[in-house]
Amino acid sequence: MQAADKLSFAYRYPFTEVAKELVGKYDTSGEAFQYLKQAKARIEEALSKKAITYKSIAFGQKDSIISYAYTRMLMSALPQHLLRLYAIAEARRSCAAMGVDSDPNVVQLLKELGMEATPGNGGFSLDVITFLRCGVLSVEDSLVNQRLAKGMVELTRHELSSIMVGPVGEAIAKGLPISRKELPKQVVEYAPLVVLPKEEAGAVRQSNTIHWIDRLLATPIPDVRQRVVGLLLAPYLINVKGMDVDSACRVISDYIEKCKALDPATQVTSAKIRYYCSYAKLKGKHPMSLKRAEEFLSGVIDIASLNGRMHG
Repeated sequence: MQAADKLSFAYRYPFTEVAKELVGKYDTSGEAFQYLKQAKARIEEALSKKAITYKSIAFGQKDSIISYAYTRMLMSALPQHLLRLYAIAEARRSCAAMGVDSDPNVVQLLKELGMEATPGNGGFSLDVITFLRCGVLSVEDSLVNQRLAKGMVELTRHELSSIMVGPVGEAIAKGLPISRKELPKQVVEYAPLVVLPKEEAGAVRQSNTIHWIDRLLATPIPDVRQRVVGLLLAPYLINVKGMDVDSACRVISDYIEKCKALDPATQVTSAKIRYYCSYAKLKGKHPMSLKRAEEFLSGVIDIASLNGRMHG
């Protein structure tokens, strides 16, 4: 791939190895503030519009891929529950670029993602395993409405770019958040200037306060533990507190161990805990309301008292 082609590819897909190679060659230390401003604008668009607009440009591609690197640093200094929203918004930009890119570039992109696609007849063919990896459809109805030929799923370019949002989002989220210790001081100091949408700002405030579910985590219960894990704890730790799956699993496992002191019998296994945490992350699922929790936990624990102690 020629230098100009690499730059163009990296501009469309700034999360790829090609882009990382290019960014590593640039000295940006003297222009950090400029790139932080661009990163701030990129984040604000991502969080407010749920997508970043892809524009075909001839000039400014270098600045764009460098600003993406700064965006990753700046996002790492923000509350972690925002990372998934950003990754999906960034993925939608790259998938829009995929929709108008050349066949060889699309094939190269999928190769970087560990997938294979064969161009032809104005679209692409994917093997069934690759198609299912995109996670768009459930196993039960996965291939019912798809065009199949010789064991391959045939997709138009638009269909392919649409189903790649998930895999591209995963690639973008990989390695995030960057450890705060590794972030430049100016990035950490710049982070409070990022303007968050009203609903996200509210979520940030909530994640920084003591929630009644935090009180629940300090209060072992003898029953309905599986429902508590699936409907309350996993969604809360993943999508309100912003924990990664491994950290949330550890917190919940510790809680279940405390619950066993009241009744050692439980159906909540490590595998189930990981399933609930992974599902909460995949779906962006939030915990049920206090009112609904009071209904199904009635007779097991006094939720109202937990909520009262939160304000006490």
